[in-house]
Amino acid sequence: DDSGKLSDMWEFDMTKKTWREIERNWSDFKPLPRSGHTSCVVDDNLFIFGGIFELTKELNDLIVFSFKEQKFFNTRSPDEEKDEFAELGVKY
Repeated sequence: DDSGKLSDMWEFDMTKKTWREIERNWSDFKPLPRSGHTSCVVDDNLFIFGGIFELTKELNDLIVFSFKEQKFFNTRSPDEEKDEFAELGVKY
């Protein structure tokens, strides 16, 4: 059964060595729960790419979480097709 995904998010405090759940305002954009995704942190943003929503539903999206604003952003406009990511790059 692959339906037990959570949509919680946690951060680790390196100084205190403790975990804290990040509380979000769900009136903003809410990404689908997922597993098997790729993520990386650049500056104050967490980039999350793809993953699996259900056994038969693979995701091909790029979601950004802003640590400063404490909220998610969808990188697609409403007019874009769902499978249009041909390449992904991160500039340091």
